[in-house]
Amino acid sequence: FMEPRWQRSAVSSTTRKRHQWVAAILGVSILAAALPGFPRQHRRLLQTGDDGKHSGRGLGSIHSCSDPVPARISQGSYDYNSHRGRLNLRGGRLWRVSSGVIAGGLAWLGRSLGQAAHANGTNPSTYGIISMGRIDIEKLEQAVRVFYSAPSEEIRKAAENELQALQEDVTAWQYVPPVLESTASPTAKYFALQILEKLVKTRWKILHPSQREGIKNFLSSYIIRLSEQEGLPSSFVNKLNIVLLQVVKHEWPSNWPTFIPDLVNACKASQGLCTNILTILKMLSEDIFDYSAGEMTKAKENLLKETLTAEAQPIFELCSNIIMSAVENPQVMYQDEKHAQVVRKAIDTIAVYLRWLSLNIVFRSPLVQILIKVFPQPRFRNSALRCLTEIVAQPPPTAVGFEVDKTYVDLYT
Repeated sequence: FMEPRWQRSAVSSTTRKRHQWVAAILGVSILAAALPGFPRQHRRLLQTGDDGKHSGRGLGSIHSCSDPVPARISQGSYDYNSHRGRLNLRGGRLWRVSSGVIAGGLAWLGRSLGQAAHANGTNPSTYGIISMGRIDIEKLEQAVRVFYSAPSEEIRKAAENELQALQEDVTAWQYVPPVLESTASPTAKYFALQILEKLVKTRWKILHPSQREGIKNFLSSYIIRLSEQEGLPSSFVNKLNIVLLQVVKHEWPSNWPTFIPDLVNACKASQGLCTNILTILKMLSEDIFDYSAGEMTKAKENLLKETLTAEAQPIFELCSNIIMSAVENPQVMYQDEKHAQVVRKAIDTIAVYLRWLSLNIVFRSPLVQILIKVFPQPRFRNSALRCLTEIVAQPPPTAVGFEVDKTYVDLYT
């Protein structure tokens, strides 16, 4: 670039090509710097002054200039002037120019291309879900809706890229509560729960204790309020329960010792809440005793099994009392569908616990007699049969007494 003729013969062709590429990139960048829209942060990178206030000393400067000044080339310096500004490169060596010029030019070019793509509707960031630290609920709903019902693969891919970028944002979990509280879209809520589930699975331990406590309290209160509503998609409620259980497997029992008593006591609030709590207790047993392989360390698995076994008595009594209510109130068996749904859920829940629960607990209670009484009812028959099958599949209890023998007789006759 402006080499004397006597030096050109001494420069290899490879070096000359390299210099030509550098000169071309630099030329485009310099021209871009003079155009509207050049990133201001890159202008600041280039600013220098004799007072030494800027960090780019010796690399050049861009100064505002209202009057055009003819471009000139002088020994030891190169001054480029346009209607936007003047760039001074001192020292006579172009490769001393800060990378901020090139970065600024490329950033400007990339932004221009992005604006063109935006005009064509193909830019994945066109939704602008997150802006100024706040989430736009309507744009999130739009992105989720487009992802599931886009008219073309190109549009669907753009929405997918935007949603994936939001999922990978380490701060995205902070937007989950406003999404769950504000949106009416089940798919947007489900997407928000996926973000929270990923956080709990992968980054729970690095959260501040106050943040973990806040998430735990929010999930608990949200489930209680949600259980009062009817007609919610089962997939959304199930995902919410899964996220809660992911938290439980991290926090219980050391940091949440009252988890089981809290659930049992909350069952008294309403039938809807009781039904969902029974579902959570059922899923808890399945996660720990049936699906824990590969999901947690062996030490953690053993700890959770021991803890749940030690606290199974109130769960067993809760389910037994609910099933007993159907026997004591015949209306439940024939007319009250909501109450019957709770009873059926209690039978399904206790069936899961009977896979590993000691039969000493079972035969010291009237559970077998209760199951035999509800068995003739069609709405309870399959669930009751599942419980009885789990009982007879286990070996006899260690402490066999008169009452246990009588229970066995009743069971098989």
